[in-house]
Amino acid sequence: MELELFNDQGCLTDEGLQALIAGSLDEMGRLEAAEHLAYCDRCLKRYTDLLSGEALLEPPKDLSVPVRRGLMMNLMHTVWGRGVVAAAAVLLSLGMWHSGFFDYSGLNNHGPKLPAISQPSGFSQASDAFFDAFSAFRRGLSQTFTLSPATQEEGHSHET
Repeated sequence: MELELFNDQGCLTDEGLQALIAGSLDEMGRLEAAEHLAYCDRCLKRYTDLLSGEALLEPPKDLSVPVRRGLMMNLMHTVWGRGVVAAAAVLLSLGMWHSGFFDYSGLNNHGPKLPAISQPSGFSQASDAFFDAFSAFRRGLSQTFTLSPATQEEGHSHET
């Protein structure tokens, strides 16, 4: 006796659904059943009802409490971690501000004097002015970041 996969209305038979669940359909039967389940909501509901009728495995204990506790701990670590980093940044910047680290008022007296371009009258004059300004800037940086002769002599005396 051959298995009837579809009934007269074109829906899957109960035997056809059982065969699909058991895996006893041939390749063509599986393809036809899958295609039918893709568009027939009534057969899909019958199929899922048959599948869910089997006993599902239950976890040995309720895992929602430990999972919820772990999520809350992760959230607290994230919030506290960000708060600590923000507080450290605020304290560091206040300390630097109080120590005068951000005081730029003395740079005008010690910095290089940059030549001003009064009226550009050609490319060569503008490029010369730029080169002069860049050279002055480089000399000023060099003077700012080099050690004084007294400090250099102390440094050499430690090396020898």
